[in-house]
Amino acid sequence: MEIELKRFLLVLAVVALYILHQDVWFWRRVTPLIFGFLPIGLFYHVVYTLAISVLMWLLVRHAWPAELESDPDDSQSGATR
Repeated sequence: MEIELKRFLLVLAVVALYILHQDVWFWRRVTPLIFGFLPIGLFYHVVYTLAISVLMWLLVRHAWPAELESDPDDSQSGATR
């Protein structure tokens, strides 16, 4: 049950961030300027990129297939390196 909930939450996060990437609300706005020089749309994408980076870290940490980490040389008997 815990694995299914974790998978559901990760899928939900991917879908939510995909939808948030379509930021039509900032397409024609420059103001307000964040920190006095950064347009709001650019600031939004900076925050969005940080959120995506955290999500990718979570996906690699919790949803990476274990069979991709196995060494193919370990499964062969008598293999030399």
